[in-house]
Parts: sequence; structure tokens; C-alpha cells
Amino acid sequence: MLACMQICALTNLKGGVGKTAQTLGLAGAASETGRRVLVVDLDPQANATLCLAPDLDVDHALTINDVMVADQPGAITDAIRETSWTGVDLVPAQLELDAREADSAANATHRLRRAMRGLAGYDLVLIDCRPSVGRLATNALVAAQTALIVTEPERAAIRGIGEAMRHIQVVAEDLNPALHLGGIIINRVDSRKSEAAWRLTEITDMYGTDVWQPAIPDRTVVAQAFGAGVPVHTLPGPAAREVASTYRAHLDHLLNRS
Repeated sequence: MLACMQICALTNLKGGVGKTAQTLGLAGAASETGRRVLVVDLDPQANATLCLAPDLDVDHALTINDVMVADQPGAITDAIRETSWTGVDLVPAQLELDAREADSAANATHRLRRAMRGLAGYDLVLIDCRPSVGRLATNALVAAQTALIVTEPERAAIRGIGEAMRHIQVVAEDLNPALHLGGIIINRVDSRKSEAAWRLTEITDMYGTDVWQPAIPDRTVVAQAFGAGVPVHTLPGPAAREVASTYRAHLDHLLNRS
């Protein structure tokens, strides 16, 4: 399985749409199949870090911020930490990462790619981006092969899809010709609400097969898994099984379209 490492960036301009939940969902699904996964937390809010390494003192640990500042080939390996999730490692984030958005160096958009040079031993690398089209998100797209846009079935979040697609296109044309759009993931769909159903249909009509099916249902078990710091598939009950099944379907999409 290690012959071809897939690097995927999860992005959107709007915060709170569930990028971190989707990152962790894919990581858990890949772990469940015996794959080795590295989660790179590239969001200063550090929510992926909070879930995967809740006891980590980021003020006294190497983080992705240190890696970006060092700007050395292969530097990311020094910041990798094991987690309690089987087969899942983490490069943690901290709030100071926000300062990298102001990086004006000529090579600022390639820092993550250089840091990942020579990285091996993983089937899948998942980069959890901050909600923006700034330096950090661009770094993620320059380092990745595949970009996933995560959104919700509501107007403000949908508006960000087009901007995210344009950002991906610009990076692919100017900085990383290997980058492509893997798909659009619709998160937190409440089938009981007509607005959600209408927006889901709207997105599907606009973007066709780029929209991954099935959409992720709105279930409290996702927040419960995050709070417990465990993959959702390890929790009991039909809701956990439903969400875990969706994440497995999305993992299949990712591996087949990368």
C-alpha cells in the first residue's frame, strides 16, 4: 500500500463547515482499512490537534509552525507525533501558525512542500486547511495532489465553493500542475429540513459528479466522537455506523480519483 502516497488538502473559504470532521473521518476510515495516515494540522485553531492529541503541550512541542519557519527539506518528520488512533500520526498546530499568513518571502508558498520532501511510510496524508485563500491554504495546495472542498447545504457556505475552485485552479496553473480537484463534500445534511434538501439539489445540479455521494448526515455522534477523541466508527449505535459508512465511501472516492 505504501507504493503511492496520496496527499490531500481539505479546504473552503468559510469556517465551521466541518473540514476538520471530514479530515478525521477520512483518517479513521483509512485506519480502519489498515492504512497508515498522517494528519497535518494547518489551521491555527488546531482543532485536529485537540482531537488527536488532547494532552499535547503545543508550547513545548515541535509544531507545523516550527516546520514552516525552519523552511528545510524534510523538516516535517521532526514534528510528527503518534496518536492513540491506530495507524494515524499527527503534525500538530498552534495559534502562532497564524503569523505565517503574513509571510512575504519569495518562496513562502512552497514551505510545506519543501518540508514534506522525502516523507515516506504513509498511504495517505491529509492536510486540514484554515478557511481562507491565504498563504497557509496555498501552501497546502502546493504540497497536495488532490484538493477536497468541504461545505454545508446553506447559502453562505455554498458561495465559497466557486472561490475555492478558482483558488485550486490558480494554484494548479501557476504553482502545482499535479494538483486536481478530487470532489466536493456536503457535510451536516439534515434530511428533515427542506432548505438542506433544496441546497443539496442546487449544489449537485451546479457541480454534477464532482459532488460526492452520499452526503454526510447531520448526526450528534460526530461531535461525540470529537469530544472523546476517537474515530466515529469505534462508537456504538446506528448513527455511528451510518456516518462511518459515509466516511468509508468518501475514502473510496478519494483513493479512486487521486
